[in-house]
Amino acid sequence: MRKVGYSWTCSPPNVDRDGGVYQQLNTPIPEGAAFVPEPVLISLVLAENQDDYMSLGMLSYLIQRAGPVPPVTGHHHVLPYLANLLGEGLVTIGDVDGEQFLPWNCAVTEALSRVRKQWPDGEASDYKTLRDIGWLTNTPRGNGVAVGAVKP
Repeated sequence: MRKVGYSWTCSPPNVDRDGGVYQQLNTPIPEGAAFVPEPVLISLVLAENQDDYMSLGMLSYLIQRAGPVPPVTGHHHVLPYLANLLGEGLVTIGDVDGEQFLPWNCAVTEALSRVRKQWPDGEASDYKTLRDIGWLTNTPRGNGVAVGAVKP
């Protein structure tokens, strides 16, 4: 686990890790009627996340491993899954300080805006870089979905 040394809130003043103020991006994530999450993939992600925290790098890896997703478009496949996991109350996003999880304490749209700012559209980030953006932990509801799923 990495140490960040502080927690932050997405609500104003909206300060990023570098101390600068960030603004919500108006770029919509690819979602809507065309996006339907794979229930098996959701269950597998939650099962993998059940006993520990999961970096966004690991989430990206698991989603890209589920099908042929080029890294440059992987961003478009991961964000809808992240939005679904957060929106359904299956995971919480935050930072990790030592062994402690520090939730971001913000709305899903604000959390997604922050992720999009640090992982620009179409950028092929490596998994190490994605670990620096944020971490996920299952909610009790997410752990309930994970029960019975086989870890990948």
